[in-house]
Amino acid sequence: MKKVISFFLLVVTILSIGCLPVFANELTVLDMEQYLINQGIPQSYLDSLIEEEIQNLYSDLCDKKICYQGTQIIKGLSESHSPDQIQPLGTIGSDYLTLSLTYISNIEYDSSVKKNRIIETYVYLNYHWTKLPAISRQDPIAINWDPSVFTFKSNSFNHKDYGYYDYNNSWKVDHETTTPTLLEQCGMGYLADISALSGRGHSGAVYPSDVKGTTEFTLLPQSRMYQDNGQNTTSINVNYTHNKDPFGWFNPSFSVSGVGININFAGFKDSMAISKNFYYSR
Repeated sequence: MKKVISFFLLVVTILSIGCLPVFANELTVLDMEQYLINQGIPQSYLDSLIEEEIQNLYSDLCDKKICYQGTQIIKGLSESHSPDQIQPLGTIGSDYLTLSLTYISNIEYDSSVKKNRIIETYVYLNYHWTKLPAISRQDPIAINWDPSVFTFKSNSFNHKDYGYYDYNNSWKVDHETTTPTLLEQCGMGYLADISALSGRGHSGAVYPSDVKGTTEFTLLPQSRMYQDNGQNTTSINVNYTHNKDPFGWFNPSFSVSGVGININFAGFKDSMAISKNFYYSR
């Protein structure tokens, strides 16, 4: 009976006065998920995340007034071969790689204009290799935004690559970085590390049977910005390049070209792009 009462009080606390710290003993991932749903995050988006990603999202958004700005999803690349042909080595098919790009803004009501002011926007990029690539090394990712609209919030970048391991039926972090390889006012470049897959099939070795990753960072408005459905439009653009170099002879790098970050890679590769509009008013 005491457990039932404690659980009831926990739910009431979450729904009425805000969220509990992520490390609270009584708080479960399901509790965090329910809190996020109550804040407007759709179940379909949460279903695509693993437990640690939900915990991180909850920690980011806990006790903030937020506005979910939507998720853009793209699966695979357009391919030159017909569906009945054998999948070429390393080619990303529509059933291989999924990218999703999500915006969630922290807002506060401005009574002087009777609008919600956007304080900062959290950007989440997720990748998931639903089928494992034949070649797995480090894949460069470039993200670009309009520097006249947004500026990067210092120390807000975090990228994690996860592997799922059958021997204990769980996900673990295979690689993590809090510093992009290249960071400019117009964007950033960094590496997704899926090299934990390399050598799978070797006798006695343990390798992940599934890989995915999450990038999160925060953008600040360059000037006062309000929530709006279309008075002004900007976008964030992402390019994911899959390193198909079978011998490891080439290393990816990044450079600035005009107002944007470019990926430089001379080896065999496939590139996949995703972009999402962001609507606001001044």
